[in-house]
Amino acid sequence: MSDRPPLSRQISALQAEILVRRKELDEEVRRGRVKDSQRTFILQSLEAAVDTLKWLQAIEPTLKQRLWNNDQAPAGGCW
Repeated sequence: MSDRPPLSRQISALQAEILVRRKELDEEVRRGRVKDSQRTFILQSLEAAVDTLKWLQAIEPTLKQRLWNNDQAPAGGCW
């Protein structure tokens, strides 16, 4: 397909970024520059992206097979 990093690496990188952002946002909330609700919204959005990548990782073999097979059921009609 392309030269994009594997999903496991993308997940790890995003999880590391969330840790950094959490520390930064906690400090911003303490200083009064960011509301706690904004902090929560940002972190929940990033964590949802991790969940989406994990879901894609879980179905990756099936997805690749279906794309390779032009989304046609194999002989016998069962995935």
